[in-house]
Amino acid sequence: NDTLWARMEAAKDKFFERKRGHQEDISKEMLQNLDLKMEVVEKAEALAASEDWKETTEAFKALMETWKGIGRTMHDKNEELWKKFTNANNAFFERKKQHFDNIHAEQGENYAAKLALVERAEALKDSTDWNETTQAYSELMDEWKKTGRVPKEKSDEIWNRFNAARDVFFHNKKENFESFKISLDDNYAQKM
Repeated sequence: NDTLWARMEAAKDKFFERKRGHQEDISKEMLQNLDLKMEVVEKAEALAASEDWKETTEAFKALMETWKGIGRTMHDKNEELWKKFTNANNAFFERKKQHFDNIHAEQGENYAAKLALVERAEALKDSTDWNETTQAYSELMDEWKKTGRVPKEKSDEIWNRFNAARDVFFHNKKENFESFKISLDDNYAQKM
């Protein structure tokens, strides 16, 4: 009986020793995971103010994957760190969204301005006042260049309309001067 009791006590002691070792290993792992998650949060908070939209977006995706790959840690600390991480993440992406909303609004205004330039160019295309209209097209081109970008899907269409009006005018101007030159050559020949 004593022998069996001693064996059972030894097995029990060995089990609890292994259990304590396992608990210590889990505690160490959780502390290491806590350190890793704190590093991820620090990186996220450092990136939150970035304006390098594309690169920082990729960095946040990588940080999210890193976060997911890190094991568990103390629940209360994990929740606190997760909240800090998501706050930094959300702050960056809200700023990014605002930035691109502003760009889209500005591009809409630029589109309206360039559309007005196109309409002015189209109104001048049949003009025969060569010098004044040439100057007007030069001014329109300067305004075009000063006006910022338009939405990508409308860019080619509006540029093609603007350029087509200019091409009509300058083609007509070239033909007029060629016929004028021929007329001068004829007059010269007749006078000779």
